[in-house]
Amino acid sequence: MKTVISAIAFALSVFSSPLAANDLRMNNLSFNFFNDSSYVVNDFRTRSSNGSWSDNFLKQRLAPGEGLTLRAAYLSNCDIAVGIRFTTGQVIERRLNFCGRATVHVTDQGIR
Repeated sequence: MKTVISAIAFALSVFSSPLAANDLRMNNLSFNFFNDSSYVVNDFRTRSSNGSWSDNFLKQRLAPGEGLTLRAAYLSNCDIAVGIRFTTGQVIERRLNFCGRATVHVTDQGIR
């Protein structure tokens, strides 16, 4: 059971509406996600240590220029693979260090 919990070490919940992102950097578990791309974001997913992708954590699509606050339920490892899929079908992946991270931005060039 402990291995399974470690495999799904990063779970997200949507905290606010896509129209207003709150600054919740009071702990290491909250961060703001902004769509700074030209495309609508359809999915925000994380990859577990066994290589499987999580469910989509966006309750609705995120239009260009919108942002929202996400909160990690817990972190067993700061370095997490993130996958973002646009409504065009394009997928961008990147590993990010979430410890102390305040923002995640997706642009036409990638995730930062």
